[in-house]
Amino acid sequence: LGFGDKTLKIIFLLGIVLFGAGLFLFKFEILSSLSLDETARLDSVTSLKTFAQNPTDPIQGTLQWLSLKTLPNHHIFALRMPTAYLLGATLALCGITLYLKFRNRYLPYTFAVLAASSPWMILLSHQGYVPGIDVLALVASITCAYFLITKSDINVKCKKLALMKATAATGLMAIQP
Repeated sequence: LGFGDKTLKIIFLLGIVLFGAGLFLFKFEILSSLSLDETARLDSVTSLKTFAQNPTDPIQGTLQWLSLKTLPNHHIFALRMPTAYLLGATLALCGITLYLKFRNRYLPYTFAVLAASSPWMILLSHQGYVPGIDVLALVASITCAYFLITKSDINVKCKKLALMKATAATGLMAIQP
């Protein structure tokens, strides 16, 4: 078709993002009623005082509490979008780690397509094990920072920033119940 390598890469990345977003939004419509677990979750994160007494997931719970305060009439979106955001960030960090480990530029794209279309990831973004999503994001962040520091050719300033993020992720891992 006469497309350059860069153009094909951009088209492929946009296709992955649109496909993943379409699946998540489609599932939002299908699962538009809250399950019993999600109703209990809504009750536990609506009040900051109740959430602070038993935080099973400090990161995701805080994001859900903030989204409930920002969008008080959109309970489904406020409960599910922070989880989808954390899982998306986890997938991006895993893709970067795969690239840095194997130096194959097509491996992260293939991983992203498989992960975005995985029913397990879609189900996890809606009704997943709540503390596990925080831990998954933190472990992916620590692993990606390790590979950025040891396997990449970025400048020292960026490596120091990656070390700070890995340290923060390790500290957040320590406060997980």
